Formats: sequence, C-alpha cells, structure tokens
Amino acid sequence: MVGELLEWKDRLAKDNKIDKDEIELIVVEAAPTILNMLERRDADKAEKYMVKKGIKILKSAAIVEVKPESIVLKSGEELPTHTLIWTAGVRANSDTKDYGMESARAGRLKVNQYMEAEKYDNTYVIGDLAYFEEEEGKPTPQIVEAAEQTGMTAAKSIIAEISGGDKTPFQGKYHGVMVSIGAKYGVANLSGMHLSGWFAIFMKHMVNLYYFFGIRSGYYMWQYIMHEFFHIKDRRNIFRGWTSRYGNVIWSLPLRVYLGWFWIDEALAKIYGEGTWDKVSLTNLKPMFQGLGPDSWLTATTSKMPFDWLKAAATSGASQAAGDAAGDAAQNVTTPILSHMWGWFEWIIKLVMPNQDVAVFMQKVVPFIELAIGLALVAGLFTWLASVGSMGFLVMFTLSAMLGWDKFWALPASFAMLNGAGRTFGLDYWVVPWFQKHLGNFWYGKPRAVYRDSDRK
Repeated sequence: MVGELLEWKDRLAKDNKIDKDEIELIVVEAAPTILNMLERRDADKAEKYMVKKGIKILKSAAIVEVKPESIVLKSGEELPTHTLIWTAGVRANSDTKDYGMESARAGRLKVNQYMEAEKYDNTYVIGDLAYFEEEEGKPTPQIVEAAEQTGMTAAKSIIAEISGGDKTPFQGKYHGVMVSIGAKYGVANLSGMHLSGWFAIFMKHMVNLYYFFGIRSGYYMWQYIMHEFFHIKDRRNIFRGWTSRYGNVIWSLPLRVYLGWFWIDEALAKIYGEGTWDKVSLTNLKPMFQGLGPDSWLTATTSKMPFDWLKAAATSGASQAAGDAAGDAAQNVTTPILSHMWGWFEWIIKLVMPNQDVAVFMQKVVPFIELAIGLALVAGLFTWLASVGSMGFLVMFTLSAMLGWDKFWALPASFAMLNGAGRTFGLDYWVVPWFQKHLGNFWYGKPRAVYRDSDRK
C-alpha cells in the first residue's frame, strides 16, 4: 500500500495543487519487523528501499487510539495525520459465523486433508476460508496458489465421491512469495531464488501472464501487456516509462533511427565524396581513415549545386538540375519530383546563393548540418527540432529539383517524428522534461501549492 502511495504522491500533489513535500508517508507496525512472510534478507532489502525513498518506518509501535487529526501510539507518541489507512491483514468472511462450523484463527473454517469441513458431510471449504495445517501450527497460506490448489483438491474429492474412487489428499506446492513496493520495485523468493528490484517485478509480470495463459485467456493476456507496459502513466512500469505510449511512441523508434541514418549517410557521402564513401562498410572501415576523396564537397573549389547561374564545371547544364537529396547531381539515377525549379523559388535561391563563393561556402556547411540532424535523430536528442530541420531540407531539395522519388519517403517520415519520438530510448526522455520544467517556470512562473501546513504557523 505504501509503495503505491509513494509512486502516486507526485501525481496526487500535482492534481490537487499540494506541495509534495507536505506529504509524509509513515508505516506504523506493531510487530518488531515488517514483511514477516519473507526471509529477513529479502524484507531488509524492501525496508532499505522504502527508507531510501523517504518513507518513515516505525516498528514495535502499536496504535492504541485514533483521533480525528492524529493517532496515538502505545509509547504515548502522537502523530498528526489527516489520512489513516488501516491494513489489518486477511480475515475470513464474517458470514461464516452463521454456518455453525468449527473455526480456527482469523475466523477460518477447519477442514481435513481432502478439504472437507470438519463434522459435516458433503461440505467442502476452499481458498482463504479453509484452515488446514500442513505442518503443526502452519496452516495453508492465504495466497493465490494455495486457493487454486485447495480448489483442485476439493474438486477431485467430489469426483471421487461420485465415482467411488480414492480421494487425493492436499499437498501444497508453492513457488514462493513476492511483494511489490509499487510498480517498479519488489522482492521475491521463488523456490529459493531470491530476487529484488527490476527482476522481481519482471517475474511478477511473468507469473501474472502465466496465470492468464493457464485459464486460456488470450484477451486478458493482451490487455495486461498493453496496460502494464504501454499504457501506464507517470513512468510507473519496470521500463520507467520508456515503453509507455503516454509521453513517447515506441513504435516510431525504428523509423527514427532509420531516418537518422539516412541523413548521416547523406552527410558522410558529401564529406568523404561518393566514390570514397561507397567503399566503406561494416567490414571495411579503412577508406574512412585515408582522407577525403576527390569528389568531396569540402575540398571542391567550385559549386556542386546544379544551378545554371553558378556555372560550376561539375554541375553545369539544365540536365543536372534533377539531382537527388544529397545534391550529387552528377550521379543522378532517379526521376526527380520536379523537372525544374519554380520561378519564385529560383529567385529566393539566387538571393541566398548569388555566386560561386557563397555556393562553395554553403556546400561546406550543409553536410555538417545534415550530420547534426542525423545524429540528433539517432540519439533522440531535440528530435522535434531535428525533424523540422529534416523537413526543411527535404522541401528545399524538392523545390530545387534536386530530390528524387527514391528519397521522398523521408519527408512524411520526418513529419511523423514530431510526435515526441525522441522520448523512446532517446535523450529527450530526460532533456525535454528538464526544459519543460525550467522554461515553464520562467515563462509561466513556478506553480505554488494552494495549501501548506507551514502557512498556519
């Protein structure tokens, strides 16, 4: 319970305009230890995690009185609080008192090894309500596995009664105990294997999915996966929100990386030169360390832009005006989207790039801008701005009659990246919230709680 409150504290404080520092979580335990169903090494890990997260744990502290705005401990200490959640453990349904059956601890009904109620024929008790001591003083635990197994034992006993066969006595087989401290941390003892943190919660999900598989419910398996891994908010899953569709879109990750590589490939082809870059592969990186090729955009003394007025030797003539997105008009192999530049856009380009000197400078800058766009997309850093830059370049190449149909896909792909794709396994997962917080405080002012206890003092 306190683990769930820990993870909900920030959300509840934000929604109710309360300063989260005003919320204190305290576990008050009458026993000298907590989580006594676990081995101490597992329970101690859980306790250490809670204390680290700011939860105060009071042990050997029985509550003797509950007042409207406080609780009183056996020691006489009084704790002010407006919210008390009492977790008193599991007790049998009080309606069973009317059955007249023999009961045991916590109101549970005594049964024999076949789950038959003591002193009653043809009456079976299962689940948390059944009290059967597997060992002296050790009744069946009130957990799901025990409930399922007592139910199976009762069913077999009833079948044996009808068919005249032998009854099968109950034998509890438990795979372990697991405790969740919220949705991101847990401790578990699974058949002697001790797990904590991420692995414990992962196994919890596997156990739950196995249960749905056991009852042959593909529908609930799917619903569980979607909720726990993709729909849950506030980073409350074992992947800390990386996979959540709220705040990021995991499905766009492959496209984002592919689009980023598209721009890296375009940039390096210009930097090294097409002839040199085409020789580079994962098994042959040697050309990258042999210097720039003769067709590199960085070493060229004339413009490679396929614009008539620049009169560049390597790119002169209208036949070169149909280059691809890399601007390598000399090796154009695809049909351009536009056969020629529209007049109004040509006027803009002439204004920006009036002569060879400006054109040569621009062609040395462009590859590095493309490289920056590609690296930003692959890393998921400032993805929205990188996507806008990608679209801008592609639109410019299209209107310049330099973009071929084979690379047109990159334009709608860039548009798709505006959906916050950088928050899925990208640096924007941390960077964007940081900017939102600090720029938001600068622009709108820092949100203030509408109520603080300190204001009354």
